[in-house]
Amino acid sequence: MPGSLSGAVEAECQRVAKRWKEYIEEGTNVRLLAPATLAEKIRHGSPTPDIPLMDTGEMVDSIEVWIDESPGGCTGHVGIRAQNRANIAVFHEYGLGVPARPTLRPVVDEMKQSITDNIFNVVADKIIEEFLHG
Repeated sequence: MPGSLSGAVEAECQRVAKRWKEYIEEGTNVRLLAPATLAEKIRHGSPTPDIPLMDTGEMVDSIEVWIDESPGGCTGHVGIRAQNRANIAVFHEYGLGVPARPTLRPVVDEMKQSITDNIFNVVADKIIEEFLHG
């Protein structure tokens, strides 16, 4: 429902998911691949051999948004629920066995102020509405 807290949370989560996908697809601010890895990606016919994390597109395609609602409010999630894809994303985000190539943390850092501002405005409006109209 427009103007609802869950609607605002979902909209913000959708913005984060969109930006996260763009960030990966752009390949900017991500540690470059080793020459051997680049050569292997070219040998296997990767359509984007020079962009880390974009060999098959499965990582980007698996990014999801979901909302958990309860009587007391809601929680928005942006993530990867497919366990095999989530494991690969975590390995790259934190450099577990491979060089760290964070993608979600930079996006959250980039967007956290606007997310906070947008959600705060909806919450403040709901508080004022409840106060004025009970």
